Amino acid sequence: LASVGAGAAAVSAALWSSTTTSMAFADESSPSSIADVVARADDMYDNPSKHSRQELYDTLKNVDLDSLDSKPRAEILWRLTRATYELSQNPLLTAEEKAALIREAYEYVQRAVESDDDNFKCHSWFGIILNEVGDIEGTKKKISYLYIVKDHWLKAAELNPNDATSQHLLGRWCYGIVTISSVMYWAARALFGKLPDTSWDEAYGFFAAAEKIDPGFWKKNLVMLGICAHALNRPDEAREHLLKALLVPVKTHEDRESHKEAKELLQKHFSIVDAPEYQPPANDSQKHTVAELPQVTVVAGEPPAPKRRAPHPKMGGGWCPAGYGRGDPAQKAAKKKQEREAAAAAQGNATAPSDASSVDAATSSSSPDQKQGVSRAYAVAGGLAAGTALFLTTWVWGQRGR
Repeated sequence: LASVGAGAAAVSAALWSSTTTSMAFADESSPSSIADVVARADDMYDNPSKHSRQELYDTLKNVDLDSLDSKPRAEILWRLTRATYELSQNPLLTAEEKAALIREAYEYVQRAVESDDDNFKCHSWFGIILNEVGDIEGTKKKISYLYIVKDHWLKAAELNPNDATSQHLLGRWCYGIVTISSVMYWAARALFGKLPDTSWDEAYGFFAAAEKIDPGFWKKNLVMLGICAHALNRPDEAREHLLKALLVPVKTHEDRESHKEAKELLQKHFSIVDAPEYQPPANDSQKHTVAELPQVTVVAGEPPAPKRRAPHPKMGGGWCPAGYGRGDPAQKAAKKKQEREAAAAAQGNATAPSDASSVDAATSSSSPDQKQGVSRAYAVAGGLAAGTALFLTTWVWGQRGR
């Protein structure tokens, strides 16, 4: 799903946060070098231009986890989970290589939650990685993990109400449900009886809460706000969020994808082709903030109206899954009627077969309905003949037996 069902995710979800999590070990006996490792790992994560993800992974992988107490071990493990996940997002990897890294990350995050069940980052990453495991294991497994993923993200938000990422992840979960594919929809119906209750409004609410906590913290959050606002028929707000998304720095592969998505949505829905984009500051230590939006270049023409899904009576009048049941039923019926009339007219103009023509020649120029009728007639005649032969054979042998 992008998500969840999250596919999203799709619903496929992910976690990128440049906010450094503070370290506070309750056990004073924890080695001070671990705090140094965590500080270095956070610096490496926040400066991908200076440190590769492989370097970050190696730094955390070399820590002797068995020698640590539970809380510092959890701090290392969720960061190791994040580093492993980011390695798996390399587009040059094969499907097998990516799956191996996701399963490795799942092992780390399981240990992280076991080490410290009160660490909100552990729960955030547990939901993310479990969602990725569902992508590997197939639709049925992914659907079965839906509620588990949400429970972990809800707990992360409960443990730290001021964490913008937890709010974003819950928004991604809702978005994955309202945009679920037809295959996932029917799989969920078979497994749970119905889909979880959510809506565009709820998804928007979570994304808006994340943005309120930490404005401009994540490019993807602004893109999702734009998508939800557009779906809720608030085009001005959608345009503003997408323009702001272009001003957020690009740090990860997902950031690059989100940047590209924002530009495509602006051009598609608002005819904006030359929007201002983020420019790296001259001083690397300068903190980025979302600035006042400058003027944009707009191509003449009215932006298209947002597309809604058509209600479907078989689904209780609710919105259909993506790609299912779209369009006006009356228009579809009229189109089919026109197609039948055109086929009938073409059939009427065709040359009729002569009396000497065989049955095969006659049926070859017939309409599909006529061919089907002839086939059924053959089937009925064959059945009657077989039944009659069986009856006669049984009767003859019965007479001989007498």
